[in-house]
Amino acid sequence: MAGDAISGVLDVPLEDVRVSLHVQGADDTVSRAREARRARDLAVSREREALAGAIGALVEIGAGRRDIALLLGISHQRVSQISAERSRAAV
Repeated sequence: MAGDAISGVLDVPLEDVRVSLHVQGADDTVSRAREARRARDLAVSREREALAGAIGALVEIGAGRRDIALLLGISHQRVSQISAERSRAAV
């Protein structure tokens, strides 16, 4: 919205306009929130990889889905879902 207005007033292509918003007195708080979100996203990614690896290893030694779920603290449905995702990724 602001980019459109700037583009029109300055008569430059919209692709050349960059708008960033800074709220005086809140930049530190916003930065901390953004960093926390990045850290959460990284943790979720690492958890997903760790669960997939653990499930794969447990399936290989013959553990059942419900036992795997109990060991990892997730539902047996989630175990099945992750196992299916692993299988699709291996193809």
